[in-house]
Amino acid sequence: MALARYYTYRNLMKGGFSTKHHGIVMARFNEAYIEDVELRVSAAGNKRAVDTGIRNVHAYAVTDCPPRLVDIPGDNRMKEVKYNPFKGHCFTINGKPVYRVDILYFKDGRCYTM
Repeated sequence: MALARYYTYRNLMKGGFSTKHHGIVMARFNEAYIEDVELRVSAAGNKRAVDTGIRNVHAYAVTDCPPRLVDIPGDNRMKEVKYNPFKGHCFTINGKPVYRVDILYFKDGRCYTM
């Protein structure tokens, strides 16, 4: 039996982050983390954002477990994981493409990994 997938994304309307499970938003949060994460970008959504100049939700952190809510301490070893549809077609760390991370932290509207 396959595990259910959780799709976490930056909430462009309400701020913070949201997680969908079976197509329904099941959590909204500002600080949390998820493990064993696949970073996905919809090519069609990316193209639509670039063509129209308007951001839309088309990039997700996908995992088999729901987010764990916790206060994330600041740590200078953390690397920021970024995605900007107007600068590229995938998530990046220090300008280099990244498609999978062991753990992804969400804090203050940004994503980090170790």
